[in-house]
Amino acid sequence: MTDEAATEVIRGPVSRPVNPSSDAKGSIHDDATASSLGFKGGTVAGDVLMDVFPPTLTGVLGEDWFQRGSLSLYFRQAIQSRDEVVVCVRKPEAPGADTQVDTWLETPDGTLIADGTASVGGPGCNERPALP
Repeated sequence: MTDEAATEVIRGPVSRPVNPSSDAKGSIHDDATASSLGFKGGTVAGDVLMDVFPPTLTGVLGEDWFQRGSLSLYFRQAIQSRDEVVVCVRKPEAPGADTQVDTWLETPDGTLIADGTASVGGPGCNERPALP
């Protein structure tokens, strides 16, 4: 595989996550509290943003990602309800094998919202220690 193929980035569709906690008064998810803290409005929770990853991750890493996979993200920016975001995944060097890839969430104009890794399996993941 060439270096160019190893660095290929797969982009998912544009998503517009909704803030289901906008009525949680006193939290960073309601408009008044978030605005008082300097945000444009109530923020979309991280778990809601993680929900936009599975279609793209399963497309790149396979359905096995649901059973043996993981997703780890560091959130760098907040977004508001219905802001547009796109999942990006660096194509794995060896599709189908236990692997870890870089993944991130950005706006269509390239503003980074979150970044981290997604993986399937891992070294020795099927080797469980014997129980006493």
